[in-house]
Amino acid sequence: MANKVYNDLKESPFTYEMDGFLLTFSSVFHRNKYKKEIKNYIKNESLKFKNRYKVNVDLKDVFIIAFYKKVENRGFMVFRDNLLLTEDKAYKNIIL
Repeated sequence: MANKVYNDLKESPFTYEMDGFLLTFSSVFHRNKYKKEIKNYIKNESLKFKNRYKVNVDLKDVFIIAFYKKVENRGFMVFRDNLLLTEDKAYKNIIL
């Protein structure tokens, strides 16, 4: 199963929980890449935002979704507090 790739994320057993999110991945490779790199991504993006706009805003939830979209290229299946987020409204649902 470790090398299997799921084109339908509904069938995938590869998930990762973080800060109220349950992210579904198409492969163990994508999940492991996400798990390994997400903390540095959040740190770097937060620093870039702070330096550029001179404000300190917690955008961790936004960066969790943004990095998921960078890593997972076979779909979008993210739950937050057990509610399925749609890709087109994910950021709006997070911010509101």
